[in-house]
Amino acid sequence: MLDHQPSPAVSDAEYLKLLSLLYVEDDDEIRDQLAQILRRRVGSLHVARNGLEGLELYRKHRPDMVITDILMPVMDGLTMAATIREQDRLTPIIVTTAFERSDYLIRSIDIGVDKYVIKPVRKGLLVEALHKCAHVLRSDTLLRESEERYRIMFQSFRVGICIVDPMPEDSDRTVIGGHVRDCNQAFLNLTGHASLGELAGRPYAGLIPESELPALAERTLAQLLPNNVIDERERDFLRVDGTRVPTLVQSILRRDAEHRPSELWELVSDISEQKRASAQLQLAARVFESSGEGIMITDSDYRIVSVNQAFTQITGYTAEEAEGRKPSLLSSGLEHPALYEKMWAAIHTAGYWQGELWNRRKNGQVYPEWLSITALVGPDGKASHYIGIFSDITERKCAEEHIRYLAQHDALTGLPNRILLHDRLEHAFACANRDGKLVGLLFLDLDNFKTVNDSLGHPVGDQLLKEVAERLTKQLRASDTICRQGGDEFIVVLNTIADANDASLIAEKLQAALAVPVVLNDEELNISSSIGICVYPNDGNDAETLIRNADAAMYYAKRAGRNTCRFFDSSMNEAARERLELEKRLRRAVQDKRFELYFQPQVALPSGRLIGAEALLRWTDPVLGPIPPSRFIPLAEETGLILQLGNWVLEQACRHAMDWRRAGLPTIKVAINLSAIELRQQDFVAQVRDVLAATGMAADTLEVEITETALMEDTKACILATQELSALGMTISLDDFGTGFSNMSYLQRLSVDKLKIDYSFVRNLTSDEHSRSIVHAIIGLARNLGMEVIAEGVETPEQAAMLVEQGCGQAQGYYFGRPMPVTEFIARLARQDSGH
Repeated sequence: MLDHQPSPAVSDAEYLKLLSLLYVEDDDEIRDQLAQILRRRVGSLHVARNGLEGLELYRKHRPDMVITDILMPVMDGLTMAATIREQDRLTPIIVTTAFERSDYLIRSIDIGVDKYVIKPVRKGLLVEALHKCAHVLRSDTLLRESEERYRIMFQSFRVGICIVDPMPEDSDRTVIGGHVRDCNQAFLNLTGHASLGELAGRPYAGLIPESELPALAERTLAQLLPNNVIDERERDFLRVDGTRVPTLVQSILRRDAEHRPSELWELVSDISEQKRASAQLQLAARVFESSGEGIMITDSDYRIVSVNQAFTQITGYTAEEAEGRKPSLLSSGLEHPALYEKMWAAIHTAGYWQGELWNRRKNGQVYPEWLSITALVGPDGKASHYIGIFSDITERKCAEEHIRYLAQHDALTGLPNRILLHDRLEHAFACANRDGKLVGLLFLDLDNFKTVNDSLGHPVGDQLLKEVAERLTKQLRASDTICRQGGDEFIVVLNTIADANDASLIAEKLQAALAVPVVLNDEELNISSSIGICVYPNDGNDAETLIRNADAAMYYAKRAGRNTCRFFDSSMNEAARERLELEKRLRRAVQDKRFELYFQPQVALPSGRLIGAEALLRWTDPVLGPIPPSRFIPLAEETGLILQLGNWVLEQACRHAMDWRRAGLPTIKVAINLSAIELRQQDFVAQVRDVLAATGMAADTLEVEITETALMEDTKACILATQELSALGMTISLDDFGTGFSNMSYLQRLSVDKLKIDYSFVRNLTSDEHSRSIVHAIIGLARNLGMEVIAEGVETPEQAAMLVEQGCGQAQGYYFGRPMPVTEFIARLARQDSGH
């Protein structure tokens, strides 16, 4: 296609040499002759032998002009021309034919062929047709370029332009009532319309407030119609949202050859900003008096010439009392003279100063103010006046102090936070270095605080934290610092202690203060804490190291059974690193499901018949080897991975049990262990229900074991969960019974079906009278409550015999079978089924 911009001075023949031409002819001799003629007159020539070949060349090269014969094989020329015309209405097409048939001519006209030439083609006639087509192309191109230039200029004007059709001559409103014909983007922006389509054809008068139309009609008759112009006048326009926009408008009336109005051009400038500025200037005079800030104007000799009402309200001096005097009448006497020297030096140099000063009111009261002074320079370059603007910042100073307090203190307890803690620690270190003393740091964490939040709600948890903060504060000296680190963690800084034993004594004192039960919302809460102890400079020379080491010691205190204290030693950091490595490997194992279920037989006494199995989780790391459950299960609970592990154990245990049943083996109960964390999940029972449905496992063949520890951590959650699980038909077993502080009233509320005697009592059953008494009591309690009882950890025939003698109905332990892989357990189950 043409990509040259034609000049009006170029002739048609010269312009033809800029164009490309497609020539289609099936006669080889005619095609060769005309092709030679055409190549000398056009810029580039593309030659085809039939309509289909010509159409392909057209689509590939998009020539500016087309010459084609009509009758050709494959596709005739008129069919090709019709296809081209569908794609481009402007490409000139010349048809040549040796047949003077009317149907060809009519079809050519219908298609829109530009020239129709009869063969044999005369060279002059063909060249003349080409020149005429080139002339049309050049004219169309120049017209489009002219229109494009006009459109660009029209749209680029920053002044809004609206072109309006005139009303009929007999209209009362004459030109004003016409319809919008065109407008530029600036006019759309001014009126708030999105596009010309929203305005085109609409009455122009609809954009003008009704109240302004009579005056506009009068100016139209008096000026526009006689003079074809109305000079710039202010007029409001209506935006699309109904708001008014103040503008300056110049109207120009264009007339046609017969001097009739043809269109009205409205040039519209938005003067909203000018109007706004004018209004601001009008307000400026009132600002001086209505300003809430005090304003004082002095002359070049620093004598007050004017003050506003706020000046009087702040200082107590009236205008009459202040005018003629110098600003020093407000001096408080608290500022050093050097401050005033720097202030005036800045004003004389830069013409401006601002800062904080303490001044005195008429009644003698001293107050802080924020003052800015500006020098007004006259034509001679010298200051003619000084303007002082000031505000009383007493409230702001109080607010800043409050904000500073909030930034350095815990919002809930009012204790110093981590930011202030570091400042206090640095001060304590400096005092210790100066006096040759030590600094103790206690890292205190409440035991099982999450249970309080989960069971009683966060408001109760917050009340508990405030009570803890108050108790701890009362046990410390004024020189010590207690900080809330976050959550249920507190840090205590003990200044200038003599030795590490002092820190230990204070830690025990704090634990004793927390041991007293707390009553909140009629709930009695027993709280305890685990405390890690570090001493400066023995355990660290900076705040971060000391806090980190105390945190590590606190972690060991929790592992030691909680409600205890531990001093830091360097091995704890190594242990912490090992724990991090183990946690990383545990996460990968959970992700890749690198676990295995072992099953330990549970038997009926005294027969020893296999009646159930406890599913036990085993993990072998590819690098560390077998990891005992006592090591990775607590870590899984701390990290929350126990939820994924527990769900995997449940699903796998059910699938194995169903595999045994499908293999024709006897149906036995399978027991799985649940942690307190799993029981606290709101959707836990729903997950169990889903697994049972997915595997086909009957609920009455599944037994869940809950420890007394889980019961103590969250009794309400355990009660609710066990009731729902029992309702599904599962057996509920209370594991490690007798090792905690069992509350007998909870047993029935928990829907417990079985008590499991802890192995620590079974281990000493034959040698310790106390253990025998406890076992006897547990069995009697279970019998009275209608519960089953099972003893774990049975390792000798003597222990088994004594359990039978005591009336224990079930047992498990090494004597009856160690935990074994699923294949071994299946073999054990099969042997019993076969009678061996």
